[in-house]
Amino acid sequence: MPDSAGQAVYNKMQHFYQKIATWPESNPLKLFSFIISKSKEGQFVEIGSWMGCSAVCMAVEIINSNKPIKLHCVDHWKGSPEHQKKYPPEFFDSLLNKFKKNINPVQSIIEIHQMESTQASKLFEDNSLQFVYIDANHSYESVTQDILHWLPKVKCGGFIGGDDFNLKTVRKSVEDNLLGFNTIGEYWFFHKLKIH
Repeated sequence: MPDSAGQAVYNKMQHFYQKIATWPESNPLKLFSFIISKSKEGQFVEIGSWMGCSAVCMAVEIINSNKPIKLHCVDHWKGSPEHQKKYPPEFFDSLLNKFKKNINPVQSIIEIHQMESTQASKLFEDNSLQFVYIDANHSYESVTQDILHWLPKVKCGGFIGGDDFNLKTVRKSVEDNLLGFNTIGEYWFFHKLKIH
């Protein structure tokens, strides 16, 4: 339906990521909105999807942008050591199904890859991805491996980023591996401007 200026007006999809169980301080909307505003098209990858909170936040922003962007979600849905200490083993039996249920309204732009992060990186060509979002195991070693495996997959002009920059392990890994990164609150990102 056109507005008074004769331009099309589209009904925006309402965000619902707040309704999905996650860590209370998590709110990646500012980061995702910024990355999508700088992207015309392409493929996004999320490493570590848990129950889908950040995935649906990103997906709704993508849908509302009306840009041809596809989101790949990578996780083994077994939990990292920090989760395995907090939840009983049976919790993880239904974790993938919870994720699928939560992403249902936006599943048309999401492809699920149930596998380890480093294994999944081999599915993508070097210099082919617009954005990689790292939110899996937060140990120094794991974040470093994710950066080293996925940075080559990001194309020139693309971005790699993640959350929990307030954690010492994450902050040190980012500082050690990415010269010239930026932050938005607890989130970090790096704009790749040359081939690595």
